[in-house]
Amino acid sequence: QDREVAVKAVYPEALGDDEHGRRYRKLFVTEASLAGKLAHPHIVAIYDAVAEESASYIVMEYVDGSTLERYTQLEHLLPLSRVLEIIYKCARALDYAAREGVIHRDIKPANILLSGEADIKISDFGAALNNSSDTTQITGVGSPAYMSPEQVLEQPLTYQTDIFSLGVVF
Repeated sequence: QDREVAVKAVYPEALGDDEHGRRYRKLFVTEASLAGKLAHPHIVAIYDAVAEESASYIVMEYVDGSTLERYTQLEHLLPLSRVLEIIYKCARALDYAAREGVIHRDIKPANILLSGEADIKISDFGAALNNSSDTTQITGVGSPAYMSPEQVLEQPLTYQTDIFSLGVVF
């Protein structure tokens, strides 16, 4: 199929690192395992993933735009009407993911991509908690400034942790 894609590659040295290698591999495999599972207009699509010793990468939808990080600065704030539209789209995407058994756990401006006026895509599901998976999940992931109290305290999480983080972002 003829489409632009983005490729997220992991260097073999990072996965072999004694201190962080296991964690990086787990985060990578978590995101790769969602390939084809989440199909929503406001979630970056993952088309393919390879996790091998010699090469590990994820092929995903290319989003022509930038993250919301720049719009968190006072001199770049967006008009309220655009902010409300973005929040609505993010909330719908997170609701969809939750119904599919996936909690993102790392909602922050850097993981929300803005393309055009208000087309958004949530990205980076590496820290996701997949309730339909029987694999062990990593705790203590996410960005502390945006975490829900339950996440900080490493308590059981529900979809509400992502909604809390979304509220902090906006």
